[in-house]
Amino acid sequence: MKRLFVTIILLTVPASVLAVPALSRAQAESVLAAEYAGQPLYWQPVQLPALVPDAAVSPDAQLLVKLAELDVLTRESRMEMRDLGDGRSRVGLNWLYRWPQPEHDGIFYGIRRIASVDKVGSVVNQGDGWFADVSLTWFVTDMPLWTEHPDLAGIRLLRRSRESREKPFETGVALEYRDAGWHVWHP
Repeated sequence: MKRLFVTIILLTVPASVLAVPALSRAQAESVLAAEYAGQPLYWQPVQLPALVPDAAVSPDAQLLVKLAELDVLTRESRMEMRDLGDGRSRVGLNWLYRWPQPEHDGIFYGIRRIASVDKVGSVVNQGDGWFADVSLTWFVTDMPLWTEHPDLAGIRLLRRSRESREKPFETGVALEYRDAGWHVWHP
């Protein structure tokens, strides 16, 4: 009886649900080359737009000034009246900083390239889909000249990106099987 019940269940479930999609290293490399590599990378050192007083001396304010001087960010001056109390006020200069390309939140600093696909995990069923973890290394190319400015030498992301050909970044990416093919999973 139990065997008959299992057989009936198996006959009513479509074969596509039972078949585990295969994922080879070559397939993972192909998917990553199409959907992950070649992506422009954007750096967000602070939230913009930001209105910063001209006299500000915080590390973020100093970084914004340097990036504006390098024409990496746009900035425009804004005058405002500041209330000092007791009926007194003072005119103050502020800077409004914005991203150079409004359609992107951040500053372009390079292109992602795959160095190697190190490991392709097992395909597992989770919820309504099939997933596999892929371990890979990648590096940054096409970095603009401003990233080499000496005043930005202390910024870890830029320094590591410049070194990434010799010391690539290591990361894991999940691939999802949908629409009869593998794709990078975006939660």
